[in-house]
Amino acid sequence: MLDQVEAMKFVQKEISNFGGDPNKITIFGESAGGGSVSAHTYSPLSRGLFQQMIAESGAVWTSLDHTSTDIYYLSASRAQVLCNFSKKMWNSMNYTLLETCLMDMDYKKWLPLEQNNIIGWKIVLDGYFMPDWPKNLAKDRPNLPVIVGMYQAFFDSTFKMLQKFGFFVETL
Repeated sequence: MLDQVEAMKFVQKEISNFGGDPNKITIFGESAGGGSVSAHTYSPLSRGLFQQMIAESGAVWTSLDHTSTDIYYLSASRAQVLCNFSKKMWNSMNYTLLETCLMDMDYKKWLPLEQNNIIGWKIVLDGYFMPDWPKNLAKDRPNLPVIVGMYQAFFDSTFKMLQKFGFFVETL
């Protein structure tokens, strides 16, 4: 998530050099990317970096780790192996040194660790990007134009239930 925040900062800063408008940035994601897009609307680190969003087949609740334990310790373990970032440093939730280390790192050092990652990556309540549960952050969530969708073939029963209650204007 932090790499996406940095990418959005870059786009915000440079988009006008490519004929774009920094006040009309749209972020889009599908599946896990839809969860990321949704999560950015709750994160204080992402505020003001985009003005509209499209989330396709994903939301913060599907990307958020509700137990956090396995993912939290996997992330802490990766930080220790890759950047010599101690558990004490991890628990302090001051990630500045870790960010610097990861930004300067060659991706080839990271890849071997991922080959055995069967858990996958989820968003955790880290006190930084996601400082609290989204339901508690909702009051500060910006009111943004949004397009939300899902693929009927993948979620047919959910799609039909939502359609029954008027959540869709039309289907394709």
